[in-house]
Amino acid sequence: MKDWKVLGAAVAIVKEGKVILSKGYGLRDVKGNLPVTEQTLFPIASITKSFTVATLGTLATEANGRFARLHDPEGNPIELWQPNSWGL
Repeated sequence: MKDWKVLGAAVAIVKEGKVILSKGYGLRDVKGNLPVTEQTLFPIASITKSFTVATLGTLATEANGRFARLHDPEGNPIELWQPNSWGL
């Protein structure tokens, strides 16, 4: 944390659906000297874009060479990605 200049962080490790570690490190409020705990809430800001891309990548990978599909409100499939569609 020191190398990255992070004042506080929380970590959770889940294995086979069970939390095996949930711990806070550092401070959530430097002025008040308040520690990070496993209950501390952090804003996620723009990181949701990364989650979205990772999810779409997983969907495409799990499609095993087929189109990964989502559906529009009428139930019609939305084609997201197909291997080699961009000459890859």
